Amino acid sequence: KNEAKNLPDLLEPLHDKFDELCIVDTGSEDDTVEVAKSFGAKVYHFEWIKDFSAARNESIRHATGDWLFWLDGDDRMAGDQVAILRKLIRRHPKQDIGFYCHLHSMGHSWAGQQTLLQMRLFPKVPGLEFRNAIHERVVESLYDLQMKMDVAPVEIIHTGYIDPEALPAKYKRNLDLMSRVLENDPSHTPTRYQLVMQLVSMREYEQAMEEIETLREYVYKELENIDSPGYRYRFELLRCVTYRQCGHEEKAREALMDLVKEFPEYGIVHYLIAIAYLRQDNWEKTYEHLVKAEYYGIAVEGVPLPVRVVYFEIASMKAQYHQRKREWMLAAQQFLNSIKIQADFLPNYVDLGDAYINANNLDRAIWAFQIGIQIHDERVADVTGLDAGRLEKGTAAYGSFLELSPTARQELVERMYAGWARALAMKGDDFDARVKVEEGLERFPNSIHLSLVYIELTLRSGRTEDATRHTLTLLRNGAEHEGFLEALANLHLQFGNANGAIPTLAHLWQTAPHKWDAGLVGILMARQMGATDTATTLFQAMRRYLIAAGDAPDSWGETPTRGHPMWDFFSNVERWAAWSSPSASQTDNETERQRRRAFAEKLRAICQSLRTQFAG
Repeated sequence: KNEAKNLPDLLEPLHDKFDELCIVDTGSEDDTVEVAKSFGAKVYHFEWIKDFSAARNESIRHATGDWLFWLDGDDRMAGDQVAILRKLIRRHPKQDIGFYCHLHSMGHSWAGQQTLLQMRLFPKVPGLEFRNAIHERVVESLYDLQMKMDVAPVEIIHTGYIDPEALPAKYKRNLDLMSRVLENDPSHTPTRYQLVMQLVSMREYEQAMEEIETLREYVYKELENIDSPGYRYRFELLRCVTYRQCGHEEKAREALMDLVKEFPEYGIVHYLIAIAYLRQDNWEKTYEHLVKAEYYGIAVEGVPLPVRVVYFEIASMKAQYHQRKREWMLAAQQFLNSIKIQADFLPNYVDLGDAYINANNLDRAIWAFQIGIQIHDERVADVTGLDAGRLEKGTAAYGSFLELSPTARQELVERMYAGWARALAMKGDDFDARVKVEEGLERFPNSIHLSLVYIELTLRSGRTEDATRHTLTLLRNGAEHEGFLEALANLHLQFGNANGAIPTLAHLWQTAPHKWDAGLVGILMARQMGATDTATTLFQAMRRYLIAAGDAPDSWGETPTRGHPMWDFFSNVERWAAWSSPSASQTDNETERQRRRAFAEKLRAICQSLRTQFAG
């Protein structure tokens, strides 16, 4: 209905690939019918009776082929994939099998994921039908017909959930249809399953929890008359996932532990337990259950999560486990497995390249960063070809391409350019490394990641003036990222470039006043270089800050001298060993106490050097 805008993108690559196109229109008010006919489709009319299965079954009634393949108006599929469907058909002349296809949704499913399997190709035989008024499925009738089922290597893109502004209307429509079904038959468990998932998608968590308990009553009532462990497993699994999605981690974990005792050979349960342990930061248990999940496998049917995404997450979590243990080649292998499953998950290209660098496999690192940038640019072209505004709709800092915010996407590409250049430099290809950095900076002139690599390369080649000039430009442009400024200062200190280190240290302290060591080292270096005015200016800024904070009296002098009380203030080791900066860990463990003690000793050593500088 009203798919005139979508149909050209759907039918243009497909209209001459199928033997027959049957389109059922349920009351369009735009040019849907005319557009469909222009592609050679047979168009039939069916009055909308608030039942998706009825409309689907009407399309089956009109189709004359021996095999059926269905698409929505907002689906997209490459024409060359039809040849794959024909090969599958030729291999099964008995018409005794149905095929799932990979459905990649540009929006999000109820569990916040994007890829799942959906039954799309099946024979036209008596008894075949879609069931359920909403979220209609043909699988149940295939079961009744004792059909085999397999997965086809065919991908379909679904664009129906791209626009978040359109979701409320779809959700309302779905809820209305579900309510209508349940009014007539409160015990219709397939609809109640979908209702739970719909409510979770809408973040109506309290209502979802109520509905899962209602569903539980009906499921266990049915189990009184049937002996079906699989049916109970499916419900209990849905209950666990719903608990997790609704934020009830403890209840989800308890339910999962009960479930795995009874169904120890179901991979999806081990996968969910692995996630529960991950959220407790228990990596050893996480890895143990990830291995079991892979060993037992993830069943195609009856999983309330997209199968492909489950395997992607298993690979990603295993990669992170090896990353933490510094097993770099094992980490790289798992990151590689993950991007084979979900090619547009940009963060994993960065981690893959970094793992190869740490393993000193520099050619593979360069390849990883190069492919990551290429995937990004191709996806930008694909998305803007459909709707340029979609690039602005992502909000996540970590995720697949469309989930990422524009800022997050850009930073990942910057990091890939920086990693590429770093790997080239480690190979000794300094010229190529500089070219790659400059190529990145041409795209992202204010990139902190690329600027660090550029400055490091110029310092290594002895071009200190160029490094200082680039640094001062960054500082004038308002660089305020604490970690970047600290890394930048350390670079200049490492190469003994005081002209770059002093202004960076001063800027770092002004940006993050708890970095007292940066301010004090800035004063010390300026004094050593004979930049008396610079040293005095930074000293006076620190004095004013301490007075305003109530840590120093107004009587402190404005001129730095050997006996100035500021040096005694920062030399108090016990005071600073007990002090916690805003960026410090909140856990008062032995490591944190050692860090504070080292910081206090550092402040005292700097102040001793300052007293020497100001002597006389």
